[in-house]
Amino acid sequence: MSRRTVITGLGVVSPLGIGKDCFWEALGSGTSGVGPVTLFDLGDYPVRAAAEVPDFKARNYIPKEHRKAVKLMSRDVQLGVASAMLAVEDAGIITGENRVDPTRLGTSFGCGFIASDVNEIAEAFAVSVIDGKLDLRKFGIESMKTFFPLWLLKYLPNMPACHVSIFCNTQGPNNSLTSGDAASTQAVGEACRVIERGGADVMICGGVDGKVNPISYMRFKILGNVVTRNRKLEELSRPFEKSRAGAVPGEGSVGLILEEYEHAKTRGATIYAELKGYGLGCDAYKVNEVHPEGRGMRIAMRNALRTSGLAPDEIDLIFAGANGSVVGDAAESRAINTVFGEDAGGPLVTSTKSMIGYISAATGIFDVAAAMGALRRQSIPPTINYDEPDPECNVNVVGNTAREATLDNILINSGGFGGQFSALVVGKC
Repeated sequence: MSRRTVITGLGVVSPLGIGKDCFWEALGSGTSGVGPVTLFDLGDYPVRAAAEVPDFKARNYIPKEHRKAVKLMSRDVQLGVASAMLAVEDAGIITGENRVDPTRLGTSFGCGFIASDVNEIAEAFAVSVIDGKLDLRKFGIESMKTFFPLWLLKYLPNMPACHVSIFCNTQGPNNSLTSGDAASTQAVGEACRVIERGGADVMICGGVDGKVNPISYMRFKILGNVVTRNRKLEELSRPFEKSRAGAVPGEGSVGLILEEYEHAKTRGATIYAELKGYGLGCDAYKVNEVHPEGRGMRIAMRNALRTSGLAPDEIDLIFAGANGSVVGDAAESRAINTVFGEDAGGPLVTSTKSMIGYISAATGIFDVAAAMGALRRQSIPPTINYDEPDPECNVNVVGNTAREATLDNILINSGGFGGQFSALVVGKC
């Protein structure tokens, strides 16, 4: 069976703004989406920066007949559903003469850990404290009574896919992936495989995560992989750069419409790019660190190249997963050099995390969206804040200024947390 998969719809809800054109323009101009934390009170917490989605109102993106469902959505779920509905509108798959048969339409979503609203759980803890200590028995009996019955539905990581499936009447395969930083690229890759084997003609695909909340910030601080150094906030995210000191937490979501090529042609759909390869890797080195030589990344990239049928020298650009981690960026650089070679003729490399922050489970699909813009414009968005190259990151970084280039095939590399890695190859159709 030979069924090609193309991308025919895109929706972006990002720290750089909402909508694909806004996103592409900001990336190309090297605009930073990093600023002060406004979604909660930091107090004296040492991490001051975040990449937040500005001016987001979920109701603007939810069909009128379903707006009551917003009450059952956490902010993460709202972001995810919004991007998916923007992609659906962009592709025109559920309205008009060329709408898709719902039995041949599916959903695939990557999602991260959704943190509870601390204000919602504060009362539950308060009623279970005895002499200043939490009594777990009392928590299991008394605290549960403080939650409203459907509370848990706001925080389940499969809810973005569930809501989208209901809103769009998708009757084909429905899948949710929660594999850490690799989740959204895996969601794209697995959706592509559904189409390849004939399980669906069209898949609504997405990735979402939100790390700008008290619980996630505390986890970052405990794990030691978030930047606390004093700089201008917009200068804190510094992938591959010598003075990098960690990641800047972010939030956002991207929705894609994947479609079988002949089906898209028959529909008269706009084709943005083709998905040519997909690969996975795992090294299970440490829960919060990658293997120093990038073993899992190396495996994923090689598998993506193999399934694409492309040689390493046919890749023009790599969107790296690099987020400013001292160890992680160096490991990814070594993995890239192992797969593609260290000479000056290797592929160019860039990292959007310098502008949109670290959005964990959604980082990979954000790079798919960025790659679509790069192919369309034949221009590489820069890695900003790249002031001094690091000898430990010996790759061809496109630093600070966008660069025009002939781009046919682009590799997206993602993953890290927990040892999960995923890579995609997208290119001109």
